[in-house]
Amino acid sequence: MIKIIKMRVINRSIQKALVCLLVMVTGYRQVAAQTTTISNNGRYYCVNRPIGGNSATEDGAGPNYILLHQAYNGTLLDDHLIMGKITGIRGTTSSWNRKWTVEVNTASAYDGDRGSILTYNESQDVALVTLTYGGAKYLAIQIMNGSSMSGFSFTGYVYNESLTLVTDDAVSNVQEFTALDPLSIQGALYVGDRIGVGTSSPAANLHVVGNGVSTDGGNDFRYSGNAIIQANSDVRSATNGASLEFAIPAGGGDNFWGQGRIITVAGNQNNADATGKMILGTRRSFDKLGTGAQWYYGDDIVIDGSGNVGIGTTDPKGYKLAVAGNMIATEVTVKLQAQWPDYVFDSAYTPQSLAQVAQFIKDNKHLPNVPSAEEVKKAGVNLGDNQAVLLKKIEELTLYAIKQDATIQSLEEKMQHLEKLVKAATTVTTKN
Repeated sequence: MIKIIKMRVINRSIQKALVCLLVMVTGYRQVAAQTTTISNNGRYYCVNRPIGGNSATEDGAGPNYILLHQAYNGTLLDDHLIMGKITGIRGTTSSWNRKWTVEVNTASAYDGDRGSILTYNESQDVALVTLTYGGAKYLAIQIMNGSSMSGFSFTGYVYNESLTLVTDDAVSNVQEFTALDPLSIQGALYVGDRIGVGTSSPAANLHVVGNGVSTDGGNDFRYSGNAIIQANSDVRSATNGASLEFAIPAGGGDNFWGQGRIITVAGNQNNADATGKMILGTRRSFDKLGTGAQWYYGDDIVIDGSGNVGIGTTDPKGYKLAVAGNMIATEVTVKLQAQWPDYVFDSAYTPQSLAQVAQFIKDNKHLPNVPSAEEVKKAGVNLGDNQAVLLKKIEELTLYAIKQDATIQSLEEKMQHLEKLVKAATTVTTKN
């Protein structure tokens, strides 16, 4: 029994070897004819299969299209697929060097279409589209006009394919195919130069080009931006979020630490609530959590869910700007919506007498209308209101000074009059 099993295994191995040898021999003969087609597992694999239709693209006359296969158009569809690489060439001693390579992965079956393409040349001018040709709907690759190319060929898997090159005047209803399958990469991706998203000519290491977005958002926009950084979490968290970090490496790039970042966290703990909070901070060694100094990120500038800004604090306490610490400015302008206290100089205004002020100070230990030390400690000082109160006090002091000056002038006049009377009386007495 053991010998019989071994013989069967050997026979199967021999069969597989013969099949592989036959394929190799057949392939060799067909490569000599420039085209190979192998059928296995119900699919066809082509090597260097010529693209049918026109022999070359038009020279600057308009976009051309390579029909891939029919697309779903309301009627259940048998399997159609293209999975491989299409190439086209141009270049001689008398013609410009133009090369064109596209990896294609498209399929139409049952009631849907799917697909994606990956281009190596002229990426901005290549698109996956749907169009109508000969009364049928197709998935096709658009080739923008330019110096004509020829020698188009395909290598890969096909089934119910078209693979035909046509001009723009032979097709209609051209629309960009938007149900694209994502291209995924597991593991690290190294890019030696620049990456362009929406552009084939990136001007920086990462260059993203898209349509302008609204400053408002609204209920119709779950997100609104040209670039999105997403952080997944099971719950809305006020301490974990999505961040954009900036690192400056030390020692040539091998030892890099983040040194500044912008992070967005949940603005509250409510479910079905998109309120956010944004925090900008630099990294430094300090005791942020009360457990000793570490290389923490500071919560240096915070914009809370109400649009209030905190500097040095994560809770602006409802103020449009809250600063936890010192500040300096070359100029500060405060515009009060309340009346500026020039009414003090109105003839109808009567300030308290100094006796009344003295009694108020004696009873309350501060000036009238001026917050007490306890109030300032508890609620702080409203800069605008405080300036208005101080100005009012200055204006009242001016009124007191004017009144006292008038009193002094009157007393001086009386003194001068008395001095004259005394002098006159002295003169009369001396003569007698």
